[in-house]
Amino acid sequence: MNSDELRDEGTNLERLRNLSDGVFAIVLTLLVLNLNIPKLDTVESDMELLLAVGKLGPVITGYIISFFLIGIYWMSHVRVFRHIVRYNRRLLILNLVFLFWVSVLPFTTVIDAAKPNLPLAWTAYASSVGLAGFSLVAIWGRSNRDKLTDAGVSKTLNSYVLCRILIMPVIMSASVPIAHFPTMTGWVHAVPILVPIALWIVDIAFKQRSKEKV
Repeated sequence: MNSDELRDEGTNLERLRNLSDGVFAIVLTLLVLNLNIPKLDTVESDMELLLAVGKLGPVITGYIISFFLIGIYWMSHVRVFRHIVRYNRRLLILNLVFLFWVSVLPFTTVIDAAKPNLPLAWTAYASSVGLAGFSLVAIWGRSNRDKLTDAGVSKTLNSYVLCRILIMPVIMSASVPIAHFPTMTGWVHAVPILVPIALWIVDIAFKQRSKEKV
């Protein structure tokens, strides 16, 4: 046995990707399991049905928001690992940290859906979303520092990927203090709408930069 065999390094990323996709699949499944079907035994009219379903409003809203945000994280993870061609122990650990925070999201989604008017509920939710995002940023940063990425990754591409994966954790983390203003607690749930807008702006900015270089 030589020293190389004692190190967690290699080029086969299949198991890392499979584990990550599996965690995302389970997390999305857990989200939908939180949508408890209302009791419909006594429902006799369309209006009663609408009222019964309407009581699930906060839960349904939480499900939609979390599915949307987790979906963006999955796409970002795919984008990041499209450019990573090698792994080491630090990358494996950082990926596990990222998956941990992603796996927490169904739990914090339930908390926020149960108490949408409490600042602490949103703080728990937004913080878990933010920590997942910053963990992904750490993965990208470590991959570049340890030269685990494809040699063809340019400075522009590096900046583009970094900007995209920073958007959601920055926006969600910034919403935490806002939630503690009494008049903003309810409105803070609209903050995730800013995420696709910011991603769209970044895409336009980098496409324009690419055209200018050509």
